[in-house]
Amino acid sequence: MHQSKAYEGTALDCLKDFRQRMNNLAPFIHLSRKLIGFQKYSEVDMISVGFSVLLFILENMLIGREECSIEDIADFLQTILRRSYDINMTQEESREMAFYIRDSIAGSGGEVFEFSFRNLETNRDESISLKLIDTSYYEIKKSARYKLTDRGMELLFKTREIYSEFRINITQMYLKQQIEKGVFSGALQTVNELNLQVRQLREKLESLLLNIRQNVLGIDFEDLKQLFSRIKEQFEVERREFHNIKRILKEQRENLEKINYFDLEENELKSLEQIKILTEKLNITTSEHDRLFNEKLDIVGEYLKTIEIRLRQGVSEFIDFEKSIFDMLISKNLNPQPLKSILSPLFTNNASLKVFNPFKALDPQRIKTEAQEDERENIDIEVAMEIKEKELREERERRDQKVMAYLEAILFEAFYAGESYLSCATERLDADLYDMASFDFDFYSLVIILHQNKLIDFKDLEDILSRMVRDTSAYNINIYYLFDRIFTKKPELRALKTLILISTDKKMSFQNGNEITDFIIKGEK
Repeated sequence: MHQSKAYEGTALDCLKDFRQRMNNLAPFIHLSRKLIGFQKYSEVDMISVGFSVLLFILENMLIGREECSIEDIADFLQTILRRSYDINMTQEESREMAFYIRDSIAGSGGEVFEFSFRNLETNRDESISLKLIDTSYYEIKKSARYKLTDRGMELLFKTREIYSEFRINITQMYLKQQIEKGVFSGALQTVNELNLQVRQLREKLESLLLNIRQNVLGIDFEDLKQLFSRIKEQFEVERREFHNIKRILKEQRENLEKINYFDLEENELKSLEQIKILTEKLNITTSEHDRLFNEKLDIVGEYLKTIEIRLRQGVSEFIDFEKSIFDMLISKNLNPQPLKSILSPLFTNNASLKVFNPFKALDPQRIKTEAQEDERENIDIEVAMEIKEKELREERERRDQKVMAYLEAILFEAFYAGESYLSCATERLDADLYDMASFDFDFYSLVIILHQNKLIDFKDLEDILSRMVRDTSAYNINIYYLFDRIFTKKPELRALKTLILISTDKKMSFQNGNEITDFIIKGEK
């Protein structure tokens, strides 16, 4: 009997973390359950076709196209069924199938599905929320567009054995293998994936920082420090791997360049061209990653700063020093000495020129106690911290002024032209700022942020600003805060009601060879 119980305990050890394992399995079961009910084309494997739609949406996200509409998915399905099953569907039939797949996987508007199961570890019925596809945006008289959620992205990456916490690192290894084997066409696709992953990492970190600003009192400080430590450690690993990849890519290019140009075969010339494109894309990705790394993602600093701001706001809103403290002190004839001890650090003499009194040499000399020495050290530390904070504020202000100049050029183009292009907006920059923009990731990040925000309605500006700290940071562009500053500086721009950046097939090139999509800038007054 005793041996039987011991065996049972050992056997049940395999059920440890059962919920987490079911959580990883749930998206696959969800797909298989939902995609088998389409009877119109019984010969079609709907699980494979539905999965291919997810891959199609991912592909659009990777290459930076506008998110997929139902029409895009229907066109893709027509191509797939004609190629794989020799079925020629009409546009209406392909739309019907597209709607069926969308509704099966995500519901009509990107609903959350509940996956129910029996947790054999706890012997309880439990459920897991699932949402693989989300609606990117929706406008009246226009069709909705769709993108993958983080869960949808994880599902597809898991089919390549890449898990979220190691996604960048494992994609780096995959890219390195492709470069070493000379599979440069595949490496171009992989570097696109890597670029998307870095962008998503930035979005997650910005979301974390926004959560800190909006709900700082609801965050556990110790958990935040541990998270910061893990992120920093992972960044260091990824950064070293990026340097290794760039070194290997450089070696491959140098090996090809050693061959006489006229002796190069067609495939070698093609490889050289692909290496050039690959190098440019990899430089953009590594620079963005380095930028996150070098700024050290000061999540803890942001937490402490937000706490300080909230404390200042609380003190200024709820404590009136004159009425609540000084009037009380005088009216009740209280001893002012404790108050003097509290306030004296706030009123220290910071003047650069102090008064020199030679007769002080005749005063009794006091020997500092150990406690006084400690107090002096504390004051020195506080002064150093004030200097550091001042330097950081000045650095943030310089960056804000630069980004505001970029944003101002875009707003002026929308204000005066109504509809124009990004290339026209950059012509409004002076020569030095134009040259800086060509290699400045703040410029590229600003354009991407504006594009991702879709239609920006300025009537919502005050409401948005009321819910966040009106400030920026060394690694985050707060466009709403900058809009407010620009409108204060240039009141005529307040006549703009909306702003949107629309993707095009056109490219604009800088003199250093960097390229960016020549977005349409559209504004309405």
